Amino acid sequence: MPLPSFLPAEHGERREFNALLAGMPLLRRGAMHCMDTALWLPNHRHDHAELHYVHRGRLDVDLPGRVPRRLVASGGWFMLTAPLRVHRARDGIMPPVQLLWVQLDPGRDDTAHGTPFDTAALIRLRRALRARYDSAWPAPPAAAEVFRRLRGLLPAAGDPLVASAVRAALAELLVLAAQPSGGRPPPPALDRALAALAADPPCTVPAAARAAGISPGTLHALYGEHLGATPAAWQLARRLDRARDRIAAGEAVADVARTLGFSSPRYFAHAFRREVGIAPSLFAGLRARVCSEPTLAW
Repeated sequence: MPLPSFLPAEHGERREFNALLAGMPLLRRGAMHCMDTALWLPNHRHDHAELHYVHRGRLDVDLPGRVPRRLVASGGWFMLTAPLRVHRARDGIMPPVQLLWVQLDPGRDDTAHGTPFDTAALIRLRRALRARYDSAWPAPPAAAEVFRRLRGLLPAAGDPLVASAVRAALAELLVLAAQPSGGRPPPPALDRALAALAADPPCTVPAAARAAGISPGTLHALYGEHLGATPAAWQLARRLDRARDRIAAGEAVADVARTLGFSSPRYFAHAFRREVGIAPSLFAGLRARVCSEPTLAW
């Protein structure tokens, strides 16, 4: 896949574990990425469903089509795209992120070599995951521990005992992904706070808490429970979402920074680069390119 010349050189940790999946039910291939730089990920599709667990950072996935959709998974969330579904990282850019992905073959034989599954359990697992195609949902807290365990195991996965531990951990992650997300539904106070923090011009977190009729501490707790982020981080991400659209429409970077209430163009450029992975001055060209890229299949 050709990389745009103005993306930064790839830097970080990337480990594939395709060879470890021989005999595993459902799983075909996968990898762990702990990247410090942005990656180029244009339109593509797979023969198999693709499950992501986002450990740290944020993954935005565009689902083009007659009715375009967007999936967003923050740290501690799962995301699952259906087989043959054309998708791409938002605007073709996957920002710095720590995640694990696996491709699931729903038609693969119901064998369970080296895993804790029997055939009945695999049928239930397949059914539960199929019901979540093209969606994102919060992961149970145990998924973070499985991710850390896998990251420690993968460098030594050539050892047969370690390889068995890796396969067991991947099976555990599948079970966690299939569990009901649980938790209570978001209360109306959170909806009021979301509207206040998304308003233009932006308000402060204490002001949003007052608008919602709750304390700032309660607001932080609700954001952590339902959105996996702090109110300030969520608000900044929303402002940068609007910035992406305005820059792509041709607005000058300095004008966008001023209109959206950033204290200085320099701070805006720093926040944009941290969220998106490249400088705002380079973003418009990349967005134009992703719209003209052919769909890749693998």
